[in-house]
Amino acid sequence: MIPLLLLLTLLASVVFWLHQTGTRTQPRRMSVFSEILAHETGSFPKKTECPPTTIHGAIFLEKLPPVESLIALFREKIKTEERFMSTIAYDFMRGKYDFVPARGEIDFHGHHIIQATVADEAGIRAYVEGTFNRTWKQEMAEGRPLWYFHLLENTSGLSAIVLELHHAIGDGMSLVLFFSSLYTDKDGQNLPMPDATKTVSKSKKRVNPYYAAAVIVRAFFKIVLGSVIMADSQTLIKTPHQGFVYDHGVRKIYQFPAMSLEAVKEIKNAVGCSVNDIMTSALGGALRRYLRHRNDPLVYSPFLQIRTLMPYAFPRRAPVPDQPQSILKNGWTLISVPLSVRATRNATARAKETQATMDMIKLSGEPYIASTLQDLVYNVAGYDVAAQIQADFVFRHSMTFTNVPAFDKNPYICGERILHVQPYVCNAVPQMSIMSCAGGLYGNFVVNPETFVEAELLGQFVVKELEELAKENGITTPILLQV
Repeated sequence: MIPLLLLLTLLASVVFWLHQTGTRTQPRRMSVFSEILAHETGSFPKKTECPPTTIHGAIFLEKLPPVESLIALFREKIKTEERFMSTIAYDFMRGKYDFVPARGEIDFHGHHIIQATVADEAGIRAYVEGTFNRTWKQEMAEGRPLWYFHLLENTSGLSAIVLELHHAIGDGMSLVLFFSSLYTDKDGQNLPMPDATKTVSKSKKRVNPYYAAAVIVRAFFKIVLGSVIMADSQTLIKTPHQGFVYDHGVRKIYQFPAMSLEAVKEIKNAVGCSVNDIMTSALGGALRRYLRHRNDPLVYSPFLQIRTLMPYAFPRRAPVPDQPQSILKNGWTLISVPLSVRATRNATARAKETQATMDMIKLSGEPYIASTLQDLVYNVAGYDVAAQIQADFVFRHSMTFTNVPAFDKNPYICGERILHVQPYVCNAVPQMSIMSCAGGLYGNFVVNPETFVEAELLGQFVVKELEELAKENGITTPILLQV
């Protein structure tokens, strides 16, 4: 296996060099990553019996808009996106999965708009948890699109609209961009879409050959050894995977308190890094606090290693005039990020350490090499080999962390003001997800409570880590969002 991966890594480095010098490949209808996610067990081998990945986005409102108004809006927006009007089928001629037109008209009332009533916000979370292990087999067999809108009326608090989406259709940014297409301001005027594109231009600088060689070596050791040799310390948060098989445990959502985006931005300005660096550092600090609370002896080890998988979204190309661009894409790859969980002088030192780690990843070209390597393994060795490598890679990590920005101000949908948002992602390993909206940071952990006990403390520990960072850097803005 290692000789094959070495060869493919060298090929990936060539593609990285071509990327740096401006060579492009033609766009394809379904990306390799979407093809992989389209399989019955997603990106994992069939023996794991792992359900395909589904992502959920929830928007919370004082009350739900009229159902017919929502259906009219959904119908108008969905018909402009081919993937929403399609299902997934296996193309025996090509030997691959692909999008095909859904059969018949989309039944909004009978299938794809689901209404339910809950007693409180905990009921909303419980409802979403009940959809986590959807296999999508029936939908594919019937030729129906792979998404649902859930309209959840809360009799004692905020209600919610939840979009449930098969991950092959799109990534987290796709979810944000689609929701954004539904929003208006309070006067009913369309809002500008969040900027997810970046103009791509050819670099005029010649790639330093020593730098390129270092990238190849580093990518080989980190990506290949990370898949077949390296593993996280067996702490109390490391979910056991016997033979690297999905644990089939229940997944539960633990929502943490709403936090002030302004306070986090003040911290990142004081430290000199990004919001994502600060939240990644806060995750490492929270996990260290959790291990100390649980009296895990490994927390004092100088060799303690806890890594998180992090989706790295590639810049979307700016749209070309007269060539509409779909907002539904899977333009990302997973990168491995060592968390700062060992003893440090203080929380600021942890943040600086995290910043250095993230800067190295972003500057090294690793995400492009990882993505190209994955494509090559899938195309050369096939799905079974690619899926086994992915399972080995994922199950050797302790966490997955995703952070998606949204709107600066409260948007409206069908005249109703959106108060906050939540991203919900069920994964094979514990997942932390964060989304920003209208000055707040909203997030949650999705874990197996049978193996990750007292997970309700995680959100509190994230807040405590941020409060310590604020205190050390003279920030007086409260971390908890003041409503």
